[in-house]
Amino acid sequence: MSKHESEFLYPDPARSWIGAAPIRFVATLLLVLLVYVFVQLGLRLHADTLTNTVRYGLYAILDVALPYYVASRSLRDAKMFRDVAMSLVVMAMLLSLIGVFESVKYWLLYANLSTALGIDWDYGSYLGRSALLRAQAATGQPIALGFIFVVAISLHAVVYRYINASKKIWWLGFLLLVGGLISTVSRGPWVAAIVALVVFRMAGPRAFGGFMKAGLVVGMIVGVVLISPFSATVIDHLPFVGTVEAENVVYRQRMLEASLQIIMQNPWFGSSDYMYQLVDLDLVIGGMVDIVNTYVGIGLANGLVGLVSFVGVFATAAVTIIASMLRLPDPDCEERTIGQGLLGCLAGTLVTIATVSSITIIPLLYWTVAGMSVGYAGMVRRKLRETPLVVLESPYVLRRMPAGARSRVS
Repeated sequence: MSKHESEFLYPDPARSWIGAAPIRFVATLLLVLLVYVFVQLGLRLHADTLTNTVRYGLYAILDVALPYYVASRSLRDAKMFRDVAMSLVVMAMLLSLIGVFESVKYWLLYANLSTALGIDWDYGSYLGRSALLRAQAATGQPIALGFIFVVAISLHAVVYRYINASKKIWWLGFLLLVGGLISTVSRGPWVAAIVALVVFRMAGPRAFGGFMKAGLVVGMIVGVVLISPFSATVIDHLPFVGTVEAENVVYRQRMLEASLQIIMQNPWFGSSDYMYQLVDLDLVIGGMVDIVNTYVGIGLANGLVGLVSFVGVFATAAVTIIASMLRLPDPDCEERTIGQGLLGCLAGTLVTIATVSSITIIPLLYWTVAGMSVGYAGMVRRKLRETPLVVLESPYVLRRMPAGARSRVS
């Protein structure tokens, strides 16, 4: 690229901001991630020994930094994203088969694995809802399995453009993932999956028309369910309107209200005795205080500084994706579809973790999604470097054209 091309690549302020925004947002994301980790380690050092703090620092490297780093650095082009998306989707389909089997047979296949291996694990117990067994496969918890399906469904929407032989194959895979999601009988992931698909559709070209078509299909499915003999059972298990385990909703509301009071007493860096305060407020269920909300758990333990930095990671990741998508010249390109899928993953993640603590596979998966968002920004940046430049309207206004274009400024 000549000096003239470089100087006038984005001559107006709006395009200059868009061009530089992804790099700035990636730096901001890394900063808030470091703040979140160091706040946790600082509070740990304040209440614990140096040796134990170093041990938790190693956990942070393995559980947070490693998945984030690998996902952000290894996905360098659309082909790599495609391979990762299809690998995760295929893995989730296998888990769907296991989940449906567990739900139908009322048999958790991995329940006795911890005993056979001689390890102490607090998960993997039989959990039912109404007369249904909540499938969990190898994740140890139904919502954790449901979270995998939320991410997989978002990425499966990306895979649609790669299915050339028969779209029926894609729909069969989609129904299989939905079946696995239903087998968890976890209402939080159900809502999260719907939100993820809506965000995916609205982030793409011709969003309104596609959204209306999707709404029509969903309306037809709802109508069929309502006139079926299973309508009462389905409605009873729906979130917000169902009557099955409605006390769980009340418990979550009480937990949120009590936690907000405790957080406001120690707003900056949280409280060290919040568990005792929750016990005093009679928030014990099943012999334990179940903080069924990741945001609440972080706010109680790390205060608003930790909570804002945690949420800031995913908010910055979403803005990074959007800023990168705005730079793409072709709204129907493969990179744009990948961005839609990642936005769906982030939206589904933010909804799901509001209904469950960060347990089992959940943190590993959401840090990986955050890393993929950074990798996506780098992929778009490399894509645009390879895109030819042409003069439009004025020799001082250059525009990037799709990769197939042959013209270039001389």
